[in-house]
Amino acid sequence: MDPLANFQQQLADLADLSDDDIQALEQQLVDAFDQADQGGDDASSSAIADALDQVREEIAKRSNAPSADPVADPTGAPVGAPVAASAETAPETPAAPAAEDQPADQENPAVTASTVVTEPEVPEDRQPVLAQSTSTVVAGANIQGMSPGQTFDSLSQVSQAMARRIEQLNKVGGDGEQVLVASIRSDIPEDRFLKYGDPIGNAEKIQALTNIDALTAAGGCCAPLTTRYELFQIGDTDRPIKASLAGFGADRGGIRFFEGPTLDAIGAAVGFWTCADDAAVSATDSSTWKVCARVSCPPEQDALVQAVTLCLTFGVMQSRVFPELVTANNNLALVAQARLAESALLSQIKAGSNKVTGGTIPTGMSFLRGLLNTVDRAGAYYRDRHRLNPTTPLRAIFPIWMISAINSDVTFQKASTAELAENFGMSLDEIQSFFDDRHINVTWTMDSPTPGTNGGGFYSALATDGTGAVPAFPTSLEWALMIEGSWLFLDGGQLDLGIVRDSQLVRSNDYQTFSETFESATRVGGESLWITSALVPSGRAAGDPVASATYV
Repeated sequence: MDPLANFQQQLADLADLSDDDIQALEQQLVDAFDQADQGGDDASSSAIADALDQVREEIAKRSNAPSADPVADPTGAPVGAPVAASAETAPETPAAPAAEDQPADQENPAVTASTVVTEPEVPEDRQPVLAQSTSTVVAGANIQGMSPGQTFDSLSQVSQAMARRIEQLNKVGGDGEQVLVASIRSDIPEDRFLKYGDPIGNAEKIQALTNIDALTAAGGCCAPLTTRYELFQIGDTDRPIKASLAGFGADRGGIRFFEGPTLDAIGAAVGFWTCADDAAVSATDSSTWKVCARVSCPPEQDALVQAVTLCLTFGVMQSRVFPELVTANNNLALVAQARLAESALLSQIKAGSNKVTGGTIPTGMSFLRGLLNTVDRAGAYYRDRHRLNPTTPLRAIFPIWMISAINSDVTFQKASTAELAENFGMSLDEIQSFFDDRHINVTWTMDSPTPGTNGGGFYSALATDGTGAVPAFPTSLEWALMIEGSWLFLDGGQLDLGIVRDSQLVRSNDYQTFSETFESATRVGGESLWITSALVPSGRAAGDPVASATYV
């Protein structure tokens, strides 16, 4: 049954409802949300919460609206309303002074605007397509001091809400059910929502968007030390891979799709025809006929989302007396979850790409020069093979530690300028400009394509017994190159944050926190390269012009 069946007419006529009616509707939706939440009906809770957001937006709009009884001006029109100009009322517009009448030092805005030289813009259908989602963290039901659907401003508020909910659950026990405390909902527009079983509609949507803090000690030796309960936290939850892919919602846990054709596959459809060919046609000899390629149906493919889970167990007493511990660990767990999710996306991109090596470069060439040489060759191959304009943007994915490797390479170079600082590194903007000049958009990933290995990072932990050494850079660099829009990010739904209590946890006076996100990456067309380049920061500007070394 549709949870909004009793409210459809009111929601449709929301703007026409009186203030009293809209307040009553808000309360009815809150009551319905509570009932659905207590019954464990997550789908209904989500639908009602969306309707509640719609009602509250209307209430907020009315509270910010101007007075309904504006003061009229002498013409009889309300203040701020457009007034039709007439011969009697329209003021005269002074004529613009002639150019020769203006002072020599006064700029002419019209002339300035018309003579500005602008850079040529990439056509709109060739612009990068990025995943842009608007997310909101909202409260569940039955949380003391908060109303259902209320927006959280920080993760600290989420932790406080969890603590309040646990206090309530301690009074009633638990049987293993998951109690929703908060939800992170992404607003996905209809043109970004891919439906399972609708490959044609999904293909049209894809084509439309992817076309070619300091510790202070207590004073005084006799005074007790001050306790600092705040816990130092480190780590970012940034998702650069997710943000660089065209994002779509997947309502049925995945999509069915058809991979787009390639230029190679359609090459047999074109040819030449001369008068001699026309005279030599034989009805029984197919080699004398015009070339014609048969278009076959591509195989239908599936792309499924997977859950990236998070679960922590806390003691109830521990959370009550030391809430900072809960907040710090929840925050760090979200960092770990982001790393695992990003590594999974990279792993899927690697698995769906054509794996090649960087080829040959002159012996002794520096890492930066060798890398740019490989980038140029890979870009030239890609544009030639698929007949792309030189300004058509490509997308490259590099590990973020490559920036440090480039700067290390620069420090080995022979000093080339009088400005000493310029010989010891480059800014990120300078490094980025190398790729901008080549019309390649760069994603700097913080994670490796191997989920689970050291949590998805590139380096192992250092020894803590004094025998460890600062590690060298990896000896090889793995990176990806593709055309914008060839890979999609499939968003399987909202990210839920909540707590779990069952009889076993009640006996041990514990509870669990959980979080899940459903997602995956899939290639819907276009060649994708996964390139492995050697990495030796040497600073060499040139080497033997004849000999060459193979980069593996």
